[in-house]
Parts: sequence; C-alpha cells; structure tokens
Amino acid sequence: MSYEFLLQLIANGIVIGLIYGLIATGLALLFGILHIVNFAHGEMVMLAMYAIAIVVPFLGGSYVASFAIIVLAAALLGWLVSGGLLAALSSKRSDMAVFEKSLLLTLGLSIILLNGVQYVFTATPMMVTTDIPVGAFMLGPVRLSYGHAMAGAVAIVVFVGLYLFLTRTNSGRALRAVAQNRDAALMIGLDPERVARQAITLGIVLCAVGGAVLIPLYVFQPIVGQALLLKAFAIVIIGGMGNVLGAAVVALGLGILESVVGGFASIVWQNAIAFIGMIAVLLVRPQGLFALAMRKG
Repeated sequence: MSYEFLLQLIANGIVIGLIYGLIATGLALLFGILHIVNFAHGEMVMLAMYAIAIVVPFLGGSYVASFAIIVLAAALLGWLVSGGLLAALSSKRSDMAVFEKSLLLTLGLSIILLNGVQYVFTATPMMVTTDIPVGAFMLGPVRLSYGHAMAGAVAIVVFVGLYLFLTRTNSGRALRAVAQNRDAALMIGLDPERVARQAITLGIVLCAVGGAVLIPLYVFQPIVGQALLLKAFAIVIIGGMGNVLGAAVVALGLGILESVVGGFASIVWQNAIAFIGMIAVLLVRPQGLFALAMRKG
C-alpha cells in the first residue's frame, strides 16, 4: 500500500464526510430545537437535486446561478411551511405528544414526496450536465475532480457560516439557548415559535445545499434520499441527538472511514460501517459521543 493511495482515500473521504455533515447537521438542529425526528429529511435533499435538474437547463447550464436560486427558494419555502408544520405539531386535537406526531407527519410526507417524484420523473436515474469543468487536478499527491473540490469548498464555507451564525448572531444564540434549556430561554423572553421556524428553515436550507453539491458527483433517482437519511440518522445518534457540532465531527470521521474501508474491503462493509458504529455507540454510550458537551453548551 502506497501512502499516495491512502492520502487519496482520505481526501475522498473528507469530501464525502463534509456532504454527510451538511445533511446530518440539519437533522440534528431540528431535534435539538424542536425535539422532533424528520423522516422526510432525505426526500428534501432529493427534491433539491431534482429542482436543480429542472433549473439548470433554463439557465444555460449555469451551476452557480441554479445553486443560488434553489437555496433562496428553499429558505422561502422553509419559512412558509414551518408555520403549518408547527401548527400541526402543537394541535390540541390529539393526545399524542409532539415527538409521536412528528414521526407520523414526516413519515407520511416522506412517502408522498418519494412517490410523487417517482410518478413525475419515473425511477430512471438522472444526471445533470452543468458548466463545472469535467476533469481533475492534482493537489500534491492527491487527485481531485473539479466537482469534488467544489463540493468540499461549498461545504466548508457553509459550515463556517453556520458556526458564525450560531455563535455571533442573536438569532443563532437564541437557537442554541432553546436547544440547551428551553424553559430558561422562555423565561428570558425568547419567542419559541420564531426560533422554531428559524430552525426548520435552516434545516431545509442545509438539505438544499446538500442536494446541490451532490448534483455534479452522482447519478441520482427518487430513492437517493432514503440512503442519505439512514446515514444521517446514524451520524446524529453517534454524535448525540441534537448536537450539531457532534454531528459535523462524526460525519467527517465517517466519510474518511467509509472511504478507507471501501479502498481495502468490499463495498458491503463500506455501507455497513455507519450502522456498525451506531450499534457500538448505543451499547457503550447510548446518549452519544458528544452528549456531555451539548449539555454544557
């Protein structure tokens, strides 16, 4: 085994882990703020991929313009639908708690979105041609395609922006405050509905970004969100339910581990490693690896 081959696997894994992180942090954010599980999270990523597939031809193949339009549309859609979602979860017409309502509501939404997209576009795999250059470049001993380099760069920028938003803005601090201690946040005058709507909107935007960066890398079909959702759940559970930083760290580690395992073993083990790790963590530390850090804030 050459060190160049190992470095190549690690570089590929970093890009994969960054993409996993975009998807998993949105899921962790929703659980941390609202204590709900979103089974439609993967379908939101899938919708973003199909939306870009529709928009790109109208913009002459411009990936950057299509990316910007989809992200802005996701932010607007997230803010609009969040009110209805919160109303459905807080309805007094049912004896079910918010957690149970979220399971049924988002599972039903997932089924509708999956079958709706499959009905419109069929199950035929799709590939989108954009103006991102075809080919690769050398970064030292590592060979990176332009698509992978773009995906990694976008993910890093988004994570830096998310960190600054959560730590340097009043809205971000409000999100963290509600996640750490909802009762105390209410006592100091924070509006729980506004904070919840911001969390839902941010989660949908992260899904849109995750779907957008996957477009140049993969041939996709309606079931693509299912596999991504399962990986995201495993990452969130390992990192600690509701811990955004934990999800990002675990996602990066999982991407590298999957790439290295895939380079030396069967693809079966590559796909199974996340769930093997999840089971091991649940047996040893059920609250997740970073649960204590989340409670301390």
